[in-house]
Amino acid sequence: MAFTHTTRTQWTSPNGGIEVSGVVSESADAEQNRQLAIDATTADQEFDLDFEYLNLKSIFMLATVDMTVETNAADHTGGDEISLVANVPFSWTASSGVTNPFTADVDSIFVSPDSDAASTLEIRILHASAA
Repeated sequence: MAFTHTTRTQWTSPNGGIEVSGVVSESADAEQNRQLAIDATTADQEFDLDFEYLNLKSIFMLATVDMTVETNAADHTGGDEISLVANVPFSWTASSGVTNPFTADVDSIFVSPDSDAASTLEIRILHASAA
């Protein structure tokens, strides 16, 4: 089954009503979509999430508080670290021309919130299934 993820980016000027926007769609045969409940002040909460980084087509993450996402180990050994800002989307698509934010295959993530409040992390991943 094929899945398509679409990312829309828009810029609007507060002066003069100028608007510029673009849409990117990526397709692949596998997706992982998660809404993760993050406990307050608990560092390195582990969640299952796995994909081969070279097969990644798109990723979108949105956190309700500032937080750090580490892959493969709580200290991101053998993986990567991504800092998220509250309510600011993090996104990447294979056709963007920007380097893939992952440098190694992912088998789990570790999430650490920078808040005393419970929070949510939304993750949408599109990837080709492993051969």
